[in-house]
Amino acid sequence: QQQQQQQQDEHAGKGQGQQQQQQQSVLALTAAASSTPSSSSSSSFSARVLQQLQQPLTSTDAALAATGSLAGFASGMLGIGGGTVVTPLLALATGAPQQVVLGTSLIAMVLPSMIGLAQHQRLGNVDWRMAAALAVGTSVGSYAGSNFALEAPPGVLEALFAAGMLLLGRRTLAAAGKAVPKAAQ
Repeated sequence: QQQQQQQQDEHAGKGQGQQQQQQQSVLALTAAASSTPSSSSSSSFSARVLQQLQQPLTSTDAALAATGSLAGFASGMLGIGGGTVVTPLLALATGAPQQVVLGTSLIAMVLPSMIGLAQHQRLGNVDWRMAAALAVGTSVGSYAGSNFALEAPPGVLEALFAAGMLLLGRRTLAAAGKAVPKAAQ
């Protein structure tokens, strides 16, 4: 199957644009992934990722890039981003199901988190002991929470997210109100 695809690529490659060659490469990867039973899981994952990344850009991509810029700025400045910025804006911009919004938000914030971490580490603002304990707890919680999210009925995740954001917003404003009089003194 791969040899046939390679022969087709050689014959079709002359005179065709780069986009068509990329599409054929994705098809070849997809075919190879589905024909290898021992590594089909990781290969099909790689093929799906490649296929999605090679889609033509759309107007939604500009909105997503703007969302990412806002989230990156918020992440670097305030230590927030994925849950408080990307998740709601991604849901509004794409209309994707909440489970897709959550998964996409999580992966999108990996690199900005690493960049922010590097900056704060350089400034000496990282308590590694506290971070290790938090990492253990958040790993366990993330596993349980993602399993819940996958099984949650429609509307439940959105309602829980909204309630959580309202509670955090209320507490943040209350703490800010207490800090303002102290700063004025």
